[in-house]
Amino acid sequence: MAALPLPWQRLRGACVVITGASGTVGGMLVAALDAAQRAHDLDLRLVGTYRHRPGLPEHLPPLGDTPLQWVRWDLQQQAPPELSQAVPGADGVWVFHCAATTSSSTMASQPLQVFEGILTGTSQVLGWAQQQHATRVVYLSSVEVYGLRSAHPRVADEEAYLGEIDPVDPRSCYPLGKRAAEHLCTLYATQHGLNCVVARLGQVVGMGTSALDPRAPAAFTRQVLLGQDVILRSTGTAMGNYCDSLDALAGLLQVGLVGHSPTAYTVVNPASSMQVAQLAQLICDRFGGGRCQVRIDVRDRRITGFAAPTANRLSADRLRHLGWHPRTQLADSLSQMVQYWHASGQICPAAPIVRLDQAPAVIS
Repeated sequence: MAALPLPWQRLRGACVVITGASGTVGGMLVAALDAAQRAHDLDLRLVGTYRHRPGLPEHLPPLGDTPLQWVRWDLQQQAPPELSQAVPGADGVWVFHCAATTSSSTMASQPLQVFEGILTGTSQVLGWAQQQHATRVVYLSSVEVYGLRSAHPRVADEEAYLGEIDPVDPRSCYPLGKRAAEHLCTLYATQHGLNCVVARLGQVVGMGTSALDPRAPAAFTRQVLLGQDVILRSTGTAMGNYCDSLDALAGLLQVGLVGHSPTAYTVVNPASSMQVAQLAQLICDRFGGGRCQVRIDVRDRRITGFAAPTANRLSADRLRHLGWHPRTQLADSLSQMVQYWHASGQICPAAPIVRLDQAPAVIS
């Protein structure tokens, strides 16, 4: 990651604040910045915020010698004094706002808390960043903001209009919250001059993905490694837009270091987009050894908390114009994910059910 041809020197002497640093994407970003620090001697200071438990995800490797301070911040409240106390003396403050609820079950059971968490949390982060005269804020949004565009199956990019999101569907708490948060970024940029960019992440797959991740790529792979059929709780026709984890990190850093404010960039690999049922079949073929198959058992979406199915194939052209190019296709990302599970001790090569049977069975 540190070898990427990015203007790393823009971070020299900076304090980089990462909300949600104890989560998967936030934790991988901390690890990537630690590697850049060691490779380019950036004199970085990292601050990771958390709500429940400090520390990087257990499956990630330990950091090098980059200073990392943990600060507890409930994003429904104003920033604690410790966060502002970490900034003095830094040559610029950069904020990567990664914290968000991504659990489908939580979206189904607590949609109000999910919506308010996204909106209020982003407002608190932007307000604090403005007070600190932050050099840049990078907001991690989601490709769910594109909504339903089934009548327009062509590849959609950031210039295309956003599709419909049903405001009376409780599950819309997540995409509508993300849209509103993106709008907040634009308002802070235009009214207050805060330098903001938005990265709309697709589903991230590959190295760094936890073996306990409840989302479809990891959940399907767990089932197949356990020798079980993949059971879809939907028709499987929804289009998924995926991106390799290292490619996604590279895209996130590209947006942060080179992107233009206030602009949104889609971080997906268009060559890896496919329907959920196709993803399930790919995993069965790759890891099942002919023992597993895909079965469909449709459940009420209001209970599962799954997003409304869309036919969106998304483009990453705007990010490509910044110089980003995804390198890894989905099948290889899946293989690297399983290899990472083995290497990090999350599963045993001789007995792949170790720890896997502890994972939640959340299937798309």
